[in-house]
Amino acid sequence: MQDCPRPAARPGISGCVRCGHMRSAVAVLSVFFLFVFCSFGCASTPRFRANIQSEDPAERILAIRAAANARDAQSVPLLVDRLEDEDAAVRFFAILALEKITGRRFGYDYAKPDAGRCKAVAKWRAYVRSDHKDLAARRSEANSRVEGGSPTVTANKRASVGMP
Repeated sequence: MQDCPRPAARPGISGCVRCGHMRSAVAVLSVFFLFVFCSFGCASTPRFRANIQSEDPAERILAIRAAANARDAQSVPLLVDRLEDEDAAVRFFAILALEKITGRRFGYDYAKPDAGRCKAVAKWRAYVRSDHKDLAARRSEANSRVEGGSPTVTANKRASVGMP
């Protein structure tokens, strides 16, 4: 390879972006940012739940996306609160997350004015008070089956095959 005709703009960085001499540096930075974003996305559930209420809209959006990707049913009440967020992008990601977790929209449109969103938000609040508890119970039951079964399920299985 020939010497780069345009030295780096910053001291300490060799090569230049124009001719491709910085590919290894870009690759290292890409891996670093991938690690940082994965660390946030793979964070513990309570961490992203807390960030759903953050002061920063960008943090709220990242937390909402993490809740959606985890299909975290326990985040649904917090996501419903974000349907009334002052930031339209936060409202947009909140309804997408709710739809991904619950499979419902209740006619909500993030772009409507406050009065236009009011009925749909009321439906979501009613859902949180009633049906959401059933969804959480079903998820908990499904998780216990995957992890080896709950005591009740295990006892029922034993009884069905004649075991004490």
